[in-house]
Amino acid sequence: MSLTLPTFPGTGAALGDPIDFSGLFNKADDACLTRTPAAEGNRTRWTWSGWVKRASPCAGSGEYQVLFEATTGSHQTLIGFDRDSDTLRFAEYQANNVGLLVSQGVLVDLAGWYHVVCGWDSDNTDPDLRMRLWINGGEVTSYSTYTVPSQGRLSTANRAVQHNIGRQGYGGGNSHHLDGYLAEVVFVDGQALDAAAFGEVFGDLWRHKAFVGDVGSNGFRLDFANASNLGGDASGNGNNWAPANLTSSDQRTDTPTNNYATLSPDLGGANNTYSEGNTVVWLAGGNGGNQAVSEMPVSSGKWVFATKSLGPHYLSWRYIGFGKTGSLDGYPGQRLESWGYNASGQWKKNAANLSTGHATWTASGDGAAIALDLDNGKAWVGLFDGTAITWEGDPAAGTGAVQTGLSGPLFPMVGWYGTAGYGGVEQLAEFALDGVTLPDGFLPLTSQNAGASPLAEVT
Repeated sequence: MSLTLPTFPGTGAALGDPIDFSGLFNKADDACLTRTPAAEGNRTRWTWSGWVKRASPCAGSGEYQVLFEATTGSHQTLIGFDRDSDTLRFAEYQANNVGLLVSQGVLVDLAGWYHVVCGWDSDNTDPDLRMRLWINGGEVTSYSTYTVPSQGRLSTANRAVQHNIGRQGYGGGNSHHLDGYLAEVVFVDGQALDAAAFGEVFGDLWRHKAFVGDVGSNGFRLDFANASNLGGDASGNGNNWAPANLTSSDQRTDTPTNNYATLSPDLGGANNTYSEGNTVVWLAGGNGGNQAVSEMPVSSGKWVFATKSLGPHYLSWRYIGFGKTGSLDGYPGQRLESWGYNASGQWKKNAANLSTGHATWTASGDGAAIALDLDNGKAWVGLFDGTAITWEGDPAAGTGAVQTGLSGPLFPMVGWYGTAGYGGVEQLAEFALDGVTLPDGFLPLTSQNAGASPLAEVT
């Protein structure tokens, strides 16, 4: 996977109609939404649209990751990621495959958002228009499996049966959970629409466009704006979904129009475990240092990112910092072009102290922050308590930097130093910094702020 993101043609209006919130579906929590419609809707014509940012791939897990499902008996409508190939699957099963589209493109980019649109129009006289699939605004025309339904075939979706978002309930089960974020999920009952109803092209970018129109009697819109009820229907229909294992803390501001940096399982230590949408990492123990790395490097601009220590273990050995390609193994500050601030108050590069006596953050729940000014090659450190940052020096004024002479691209990192026999530590990487006052001119690390596309790539 590429370590850089494609060029983004600007900010502001270029982002499209704003999406303020997403819902975080933690696979380990079995998080999902369920609903059984009170009455049957249109089973020959409907459209599903949703934005998804994945937190882990399926490959090797033996499980699908389901976006949307309707199920009863041996019948099932399914939209989700394939367990073997991480392709996208849009299926109608009724004792066998009566309709099945499986993309050739693989969707394993964890750094950005995919826009998925599925259209069902089984009454159409043209067989090729009865099931259709769009990814990031482009209609999929090349499939590894392509089976279209017979004319007039009734879907399981829109029956008065159990519908699921984020899991499979087929056969009365509770499995194949999504691991990632969902935003702006819209179901239109009675219309077969294309992706242009939910997005639009701007330059080389596919961006969100708010749906305008009637969603139909069984239609709904999930905007995740109500933290106390993440399944609340914003369409006005009152077609609310029941949350399971979703709490107010699963409301996030990482969205397709505000795509935050997260940690990359591909770039971190081999035995790390990631959770909470790749914002929390269990850094495995071993010989020497271990690290988790953001997949969003920066080469210019002014940025702030932070970390917090979770759990009671080895608190003085934790780090936050940044590094260049080729120096991303080991804790921040362990390699030739890697810099790090540890909880004992040391500032390191190449495993040597460049300075000491900085503020310490050695209690559980303590945290630290980095301010990077790559327009002037400087960095600052500070203490982060979860709501505010106390800086050493003045990043806004450009004075009191802990490091000068920096150049990019630099990758944000968290890490720890632990030798063999030590079990590991848990760290939060805080990129959103919601409600935290930042120094004038400094920004949280989002792909849009960094001049990169918020879209995930199909390979």
